[in-house]
Amino acid sequence: MSNSPDLNARSDSSAHTADQRLKLRLGAQLKSASQQLRQGWERGWEIIRVREMQPQSVEAAPLKTSAMPLTSTDLRDAKTSSGAVVDRQVLKLQDGRRVSFRTLGTEGAKEWILFHHGYPGSSCQAKLMHELAREHGWGVLAIDRPGFAQSDFDAGRSLKTTAYDAIEVATKLGVSRFHVVGVSGGAPYALATAAAAPQRTRSLSTVGGLAQLAAPDLEAKLSAFEKFCVRRARSGGVTAHLLFGWMERGVRQDEEAVIKRWIDRLAPADRAEMEKPELREVLVSSLKEAIEPGIRGVIADLRLLASPWDFSLEHVDSPAWIWHGTEDNVVPYAHGVYLATGLRKARLMTVEGAGHYSLCLTERQKIVEQILSFAEQSDARPPVRSALSPELT
Repeated sequence: MSNSPDLNARSDSSAHTADQRLKLRLGAQLKSASQQLRQGWERGWEIIRVREMQPQSVEAAPLKTSAMPLTSTDLRDAKTSSGAVVDRQVLKLQDGRRVSFRTLGTEGAKEWILFHHGYPGSSCQAKLMHELAREHGWGVLAIDRPGFAQSDFDAGRSLKTTAYDAIEVATKLGVSRFHVVGVSGGAPYALATAAAAPQRTRSLSTVGGLAQLAAPDLEAKLSAFEKFCVRRARSGGVTAHLLFGWMERGVRQDEEAVIKRWIDRLAPADRAEMEKPELREVLVSSLKEAIEPGIRGVIADLRLLASPWDFSLEHVDSPAWIWHGTEDNVVPYAHGVYLATGLRKARLMTVEGAGHYSLCLTERQKIVEQILSFAEQSDARPPVRSALSPELT
């Protein structure tokens, strides 16, 4: 029995309507993708001049310690774009550049931690140490690197010149000696600081610290996404600016979606800790502050971290503790081993089962106590690396 003409007509009409809806939906998706691509492209070209940056390998100029007294124009409360006062200050360096920073812990402290934030991040990360430092009567000085937060961008900087910036800020604030702490991508800057100021660095601690990516095999141990970002930033091409421009736009427009994708790539230990408001809020605020002035600083920083360092681990003579989690899939455990074996006075503090971000939260008490115990020993001897050290076997 054949179908009636009416049934066939209705069937053809329904199919035609479904095709039209599909075409409209696909058309809308293509239009949205095209708009996002165009905006990302425009954002990339807007800051394309960063391509001209080249990491500097020249020797950094000696630090001039004859700092002039601070004035109200040198040091002031920083304000966000909304005009709300935040717990940051801005200090003018001798060359006229501005550096934003935070002082946490105890006011007028005699012992200080000089904190180098991770990548991408800001001095906001030091808030995780605030209560512990205040409890023990210590101070924490955390500095935003050039191009991050409210620190002026510096196209010609290197790891070592950035370390000199931190030392100059400490000098102007009257902090004569300090215990240097570097988290993740802040570790190379912490090492550079210890190398640049051996007489002022009492101890050195790295937490999930990044080693030299130019070293054999270390870059290969990164995840596929981290390797992609590193290679794009190192090349300094248009792709780098489109990639980071897209990431910046994502954070500004749909922060939760970006954070979810970020957390999904983490180790199980990190995903569990990121559910805790304290860690999540600090890291999200830190990320937003990092891109506050745009992405030039973010790209330049990763390019420096991915390039050969302008100092050697042999230049670091401070007693050092290298804290690293075995389940870190952001900065693999091999980086901690590399740092511990390359430094003359280091001990690798292996934390079984810890990830990258969870390490900062779960081990911060032990990290601070380790620094305290060293500082309180009047005849303290640095931990010397040995072939018999259980952490290195």
